[in-house]
This record gives sequence, C-alpha cells and structure tokens, in this order.
Amino acid sequence: MDKISAMRSFVEVASCGSFTQAAEQLGLSRLQVSRHIKDLEQWLALRLLHRTTRQVSLTLQGEKTLHYCQRILSEVAAMESRANSHNTELVGSIRIASPIGLGQQKLYDVVEAFCRLHPQVNIQLLLSDNLSQLVNDRGDIALRYTHQPDDSLIARRLMHIDNVICASADYLGSVDLSRLFLQRIVGLLYKAETLKCSYST
Repeated sequence: MDKISAMRSFVEVASCGSFTQAAEQLGLSRLQVSRHIKDLEQWLALRLLHRTTRQVSLTLQGEKTLHYCQRILSEVAAMESRANSHNTELVGSIRIASPIGLGQQKLYDVVEAFCRLHPQVNIQLLLSDNLSQLVNDRGDIALRYTHQPDDSLIARRLMHIDNVICASADYLGSVDLSRLFLQRIVGLLYKAETLKCSYST
C-alpha cells in the first residue's frame, strides 16, 4: 500500500465530504480513492468514515487520524520542497587534472564562466604534464591526450587534436633530420591524437 497516497485520499475525502469530489480533485477514479480509504482503515485497524448514500463524515477515530495525516503530509511536502531546491543548485568541489598547456589555453576561461554560473561549486585545477592517477590523487576528472584510456575509467572523447612540428628553414638546413627524428621525435610524434575526459570510478 502507498501510505502517502492513501493519506492524501483520506484528507481530501474528509475535506470534500464526498468520494466523487475527492477523486476529481486528486485526478483519480472513485474506485481508487475508495480503495485507498479501505487500505488505510485496514492498516490502522480503525474505522475512519461513516458512509451513507448521501454523505461521508468522520468517525471519532477518523477526526484524530485526520490531524496526524495532515501533519505527515505537511512534512512530506516540506521535504519535497527542500529536495527540489537543492536539486536546482549545484554545490560541492571538483578536482580536474589536465596537461599544463591544455589547462592554460582552454580550461581557465571555461572554469571561470562555470563558476560564475554556479558559485557554490569549488573547482581545483591540477595542472601537470605528469600522468596523474585519479584515485591516488583524489581527482574527479582528468583530461588526457591518448588513443587508449585506462580500462578502469570511464572515458569520453572531447575533441580531436592534430600535432604539427614546425621549424625554420635555416634550422632544418643546419641539422641532420634523420638523426634528429631518431633521437628526439620517435615516440613523441602522434599524427592524430584524441583528447579524452576520464571520470574516476
């Protein structure tokens, strides 16, 4: 039995003095309201209403029960109101780990705008080019340049990034490119990297 719905039906019947009118007010069928009252009476082991073909009135126990039901429903309404007000406002802290360059170029403005919209949210940016561990560093979100995110994390692609190596003609003419590529670029050059956003589990 849905006790809250049964209490609402009982309070409405007591207010209207009619099952039919109560059903109309609640958007229920008369049969549903009647069933609610019957279930409530069985649960409390009390007769709450005097029923005749023309009118409905409260018994002595029904009058006492009505006050309890009204108080309970008032508390339920207040609780729902408080919950709804909290759900509309973001509150809390978020720790975001990011490579330094990405954080400086992309995140500062985004975070600043987000905090203006949600002043109750505290965002901590953890900028480092070292690969942080979300669990160990107590991070909530980590931005990564990677093709293969950690299987233990939930990853979402945010954007596609192409890395381009640039140099002046004078510099390129002064070095042995084959040796330079072997020593410094192999392992660092990624033609089409994907930026991932990983959430700790």
